[in-house]
Amino acid sequence: MAKLPLIVSGELLKTHLTDENVTIVDVGKPAIYEQAHLPGALPLDYRRLQKGELPAPGQLPALGDIAQLLSSLGITPDTHVVAYDDEGGTRAARFLWLLDAIGHAHYSFLNGGIHAWLADDLPYEVTAPVATPSAYGVELFDMKKQIDLDYLRAHYRDENLQIWDARTAEEFSGERVSAQRGGHIPGAIHYNWEQAIDRTNDNRLRDLEVIRAELIAAGITGKKKIITHCQTHHRSSFTWLLGKAFGFDIAGYPGAWAEWGNHSETPVATGK
Repeated sequence: MAKLPLIVSGELLKTHLTDENVTIVDVGKPAIYEQAHLPGALPLDYRRLQKGELPAPGQLPALGDIAQLLSSLGITPDTHVVAYDDEGGTRAARFLWLLDAIGHAHYSFLNGGIHAWLADDLPYEVTAPVATPSAYGVELFDMKKQIDLDYLRAHYRDENLQIWDARTAEEFSGERVSAQRGGHIPGAIHYNWEQAIDRTNDNRLRDLEVIRAELIAAGITGKKKIITHCQTHHRSSFTWLLGKAFGFDIAGYPGAWAEWGNHSETPVATGK
């Protein structure tokens, strides 16, 4: 079985492209997939990774739908899944968060996605491979308890808990409103997910130790349990991934601000 790190470079992944237990999944835009994708990479429609129902579209899909999705990709509990995308990692991270939520143990994120892969002059294909379906049934899931609205309302002020808001500064302050109410969960710490990405270096992660230092300066040290969110747990799937890379005790709140900000009785703070 392949032994790949959580965050894998293109050069390392290149040596595992033909491993039998490795499945590479492209969660990027179909138009870009058709132009270039990793050898053997299977396309995945991002919409299948969330429930898509208002007021909280970021909730997990029905378990039967998840089982059908993984089976269609030929994934089994022993498969090592490597995910990537074309936008900096949020789509790929959302897929990995879903895998983690059902107890799938083997997964990696391709640093930089397709942009870094092509920039490093690594091999690519334009024809789509055909997956051999598997039988990844719901009975094989080891579901983790999800962070829901009731839990967060009861615990957001706990001393041993931190809320990591991964949205933009304007969303956090309430200047930009994407729900009935704008602002943030009282006590939340802001660190925009995109701060971790170097757009001038083909969407690769910035130096992890620099990111860690910035998080510590913001107040996120990893000494407390962390719950991260954005608007729909798209962007915050990436901050969840970062937290995993740092060894944090971190969970995603899939209801996110779409749920919290549209609820009439949740507390909201504004300003920086």
